[in-house]
Amino acid sequence: MAKIKWIHFSDLHLNQTGTETKRLRKKLIAYLKRMNIVCDYAFCTGDIRYAPDGEFPENSSREIEKICETIHLPDKRLFLVPGNHDIDRKEENRVKAINKILKSYDPKTGKISEDDLINISKGKKRFFDFLNTFSDRYINISKSQFVTKPHYIVETKEFNIIHVDSTLFYTAKLQENFVLGTYLLYEILEKLNPDKITIFLTHYSFDFLERSEQRELIALFNDFNVRLWLAGHEHNHLARTQWDCFYEFQCGNLLLENGATGCILIGEIDTDTGEGSVQVHAWYPQADWGIYPFVSSKDADRSIYTFNINRFKTKEITLENKRREKLRLQIFSILEENRIVFETYGPTLENRTNIISEYADNWDVQVNKVILPNSKRIIDLLRNNIELLNMEEQRVLYKYEQHINGLEKNHLIKGKFEIDAPQFPSEIYNILKSED
Repeated sequence: MAKIKWIHFSDLHLNQTGTETKRLRKKLIAYLKRMNIVCDYAFCTGDIRYAPDGEFPENSSREIEKICETIHLPDKRLFLVPGNHDIDRKEENRVKAINKILKSYDPKTGKISEDDLINISKGKKRFFDFLNTFSDRYINISKSQFVTKPHYIVETKEFNIIHVDSTLFYTAKLQENFVLGTYLLYEILEKLNPDKITIFLTHYSFDFLERSEQRELIALFNDFNVRLWLAGHEHNHLARTQWDCFYEFQCGNLLLENGATGCILIGEIDTDTGEGSVQVHAWYPQADWGIYPFVSSKDADRSIYTFNINRFKTKEITLENKRREKLRLQIFSILEENRIVFETYGPTLENRTNIISEYADNWDVQVNKVILPNSKRIIDLLRNNIELLNMEEQRVLYKYEQHINGLEKNHLIKGKFEIDAPQFPSEIYNILKSED
């Protein structure tokens, strides 16, 4: 059992300040120490600066690294994506490329050319410069990857972490109904390690995507078992399921703002069972940091939102059961034909005692013509779908295969009759049956 803990923070807007904002940021470090919060991962979902107030402050990366140091973050465990304030939305080449793409973009195709991606990336020069101010100790992000690959994956010991630039098509005129480039995402998802939990890391939440892009993304998430989405942008916390497909956790901001929740999220998951929880730690103005009491409406302790990513595996199990049932019906149909042939022509007690029966003369013919070809077809079907069989069913298959090998020798190879040939395993009739 491996329990992994993470901190999630967002929308720092470090070039904005004020009395309570300075208190909030300073006391966060003291609070993390006081609560002895130690994390295995740190996720930052963008908006390091506030664009109308100018550039990234010189100490931006250092402010983030102080959080990492306080929670004793292991090396290379900080993951960060850009927010809409971290880019130049008016950059001319970027705007032209976006306007051109959106005239013909279709989520079912989802392709974006490399030249267009290069032009779009020209609006992220300030963000790239900011990334280069980090030490190499904590950050786990490609400082050049975003140029032609706005989305990319990092595989760690516990997770697949997909960095997604959800600001890809953000402009002064387009501030919602975004697309991500479904083909770009598909190419990444194909590389996932299926044995690890996948985290989808963005600035914008799922709700900001264009509707048909959402539908295509849900299909991809179900195909590749993506069940956790971390986002920011809305300056408020949120924990919920989306489309009964994945859990989405949104983090608030790290400055004082009316109508917003200054907060961080602390998450935990058992990588074996898929069970996890998220807790909100919020800033209370003129006071201090504390646990927010109402993150959940479903749990007995409403200050903790519990989840289990394995609840979504029902769909996968259903698909597997459908495959098992389809295969079982194929196998049963062939077995029934063999059974009827055996009862009609085979060495049954009735056939042996029927002195006028001519069926015995036809048994050898029927074995070669029907029984053996059918049996080999059964073996091929089961071996080609071996992943659907549990260990006991695989043992039944091997016993059946040995029986057929003996039957073949006795009926095809003269002088090789085996008295002790393995008997027909009746358990084959129950193979692939549901345990319900």
